Amino acid sequence: MNPMGTNHQPVIDAHAHCGVQAPQDWMPGFDATKNRGHASTDLLTCMDAAGVDCAVLHTNDVWGMKYAARMIQEHDGRFIGICKVDGSQAHTESGLHAIQHHVQDEGFRGLYFDPWPPTEDAFANFYAQQYRPLWDLVEQMQLPVCVVSYGIQSPDLFPGLIQLVDRYPNLTMTVVHGLYVGTSVPPDLVDEENRVHIDPAIIELVRNFDVSLEILAGYPGATFGRDDVVLHALFDTFGPRKLLWGSEFTKAQALSRTQAKSTVQYTSQARYLQNHCPYILDSDRAWIMGGNVARIYAGDDSD
Repeated sequence: MNPMGTNHQPVIDAHAHCGVQAPQDWMPGFDATKNRGHASTDLLTCMDAAGVDCAVLHTNDVWGMKYAARMIQEHDGRFIGICKVDGSQAHTESGLHAIQHHVQDEGFRGLYFDPWPPTEDAFANFYAQQYRPLWDLVEQMQLPVCVVSYGIQSPDLFPGLIQLVDRYPNLTMTVVHGLYVGTSVPPDLVDEENRVHIDPAIIELVRNFDVSLEILAGYPGATFGRDDVVLHALFDTFGPRKLLWGSEFTKAQALSRTQAKSTVQYTSQARYLQNHCPYILDSDRAWIMGGNVARIYAGDDSD
């Protein structure tokens, strides 16, 4: 099965994890005793139950790269890999070489850029002069990039992204977590009259550049206001071609271990927009549920 190569509009989960690794996949820094989500078989079972063709695998740490590469190879067409390198070193010779290796030799299709911890200079100053070798390579390789929004915990993200895309206007970027998740939501996002106020910097960035927002519709840890008013505002503000649905399975921290393995939970998230957002037409929802991801990672922009 290879939904990325077919003519139909695929259903693609833009944000998924599978983290149970066999000893053959262990890399320095991996702790097998910690909860890293479930196995690929659990995720695939959920995807099959919900009618999801493919999922983008997010690898939060470099220790997951060997495993993710194997998952891409063993489950042809079911997973899209985005590579992770040390964000603080991504602009160095070793970091650039690692990116090239992951993409050219292992089949990864994008870069997951999330320098951590926040004390790292690259966390806030990723657009600065010293990091230009990274963005030069990304531009040269035409490599889509996922960057992570931590809401009020990363207040300079969107202004920084504007500075970055002003210099590299051809970059294709996805903001992981979209606007805000859980406790990182600004207190003034939704006012007392249930009106949504989206930061003008976000509107400028998304409207004027090839930047998309991931939405965790149906995810218990996401906050969309009363009657999902934030979802409605995102759709009205940006339209269907700028939004991507992601599940945050199976590493979802807001889910119990049982929920994060549940086909019922996953299916409810995959069908959330269909069941709760009647203002979104089927044709528009198809873009959010996979068409936009196919365009980003496979160049498929057919209507």
